[in-house]
Parts: sequence; C-alpha cells; structure tokens
Amino acid sequence: YWIKKRRRVPMFNILTANIHFYAPVLLPRENLIRKSVFGLGKAIMNRYADRIEGTFVLSPGMRRALTREFYSLDPAGVFPLIRPLDPEEFAARSRPTDVYRRFPSPRGRRLVTLSRLCPTKNVGFLVRTFARHIYPRDRSLHFYVAGHCPLEGELRRQAAALGCPNIHFPGTIPYEAVPAFLAEADAFLYASPSETFGNAVCEAKHAGLPVVAVDD
Repeated sequence: YWIKKRRRVPMFNILTANIHFYAPVLLPRENLIRKSVFGLGKAIMNRYADRIEGTFVLSPGMRRALTREFYSLDPAGVFPLIRPLDPEEFAARSRPTDVYRRFPSPRGRRLVTLSRLCPTKNVGFLVRTFARHIYPRDRSLHFYVAGHCPLEGELRRQAAALGCPNIHFPGTIPYEAVPAFLAEADAFLYASPSETFGNAVCEAKHAGLPVVAVDD
C-alpha cells in the first residue's frame, strides 16, 4: 500500500487463504493468541482492501466470506478467479501408477484421498473415520492416503493405534501419475474444512470418481 501511494500505481491483492478458515484449524484453542490473530487480520483486511483497486480470490465462497460473512469489503472490488481443469490436459498426464501393485486391493474396494498431509486438510479425521466406522463394517475396503508433509508419521501412528491394516500411505504421487491413481480407484474422500478451491476434488471428478466431501 505504501508503494501504491508513493508511486501512484494501481494495486491489486490476490488472496489464496482466508484467515477465518485457517485460524481455527491452526489455533484450535480459544485463547488470547487466537483472538489477536482474528482481530488483527480482520482489522487489516477491512482497512486496506477497499483502498486498492481490487482483490482476486479463488472462489465465490471466498468472495462471500470477504464481503458478507467474516469481513466487510465492498463486493464491487472482489473478483473470483475461476480455475477450470482442462480435461484434455488432465488425461494427457498418462504415466501409470504402481500404488495398487505395492498395496494390493481388488477393484471396487479402493477409497482414496490426495492432498498435503497437514492440519488444514483434516486428513486425520478421514483416517479415524475409516478405522472406526467404515472398516469394521466392511473389512474388504482399503483406504489410500496419498500425499506428503509433516503429518504422515502421525497419521501412520494413528492408523496403527486404531488397529486398521487397510490404511495405506503410498507417499507423494508424481504429477503425471495422478490421473491413473484416481482412475484406478473407486471413490474419493475429502475433509478439508479450510478449502479455498479444492483442485483435488475437480481432478477426482474428471477421473470419474464419486466424491464424498465435507461442507465447509
């Protein structure tokens, strides 16, 4: 904003995360730190966003959050960026996957998720739900938790502690192998409560998978 005033140039903001979605996940305890993060973030956003030419966001839902739900920005200055997934480009990534060879399971029995394994993606909820409620009802089902980042070790320990042998952690799926990984699965699970768009959901639908997701 200082550069805008000094140089008298147009300024736009690109917002890829919403603090009101992320803060409850990253700061689950109601305390002074969380209140300060909420209050400071809201004050800064409301004060400066309407002083620039516009703010680009990743979905109509984020626009609602900025203009009606959590903040009070002028709707005329908030612009959703539509990020469609090109089916041809997606299909062209035709590298095969070895996941189902490394962790065998029959077709019709494969549930998958694909994301960064971090608190904001809520993958632990999926692991616990599968182990406690889905697997006991049908022990032929398998759940593949694909991705990387710090929580993989913790998620593995959760699965082991819950006594569920059918939760698999294949690690990072190479970008070119994602279509094959999804196409050879049977359903896609997604539980992020802080999603700004959700490319993984679009990819799963393009691969022909039914998607079960939380309403954030």
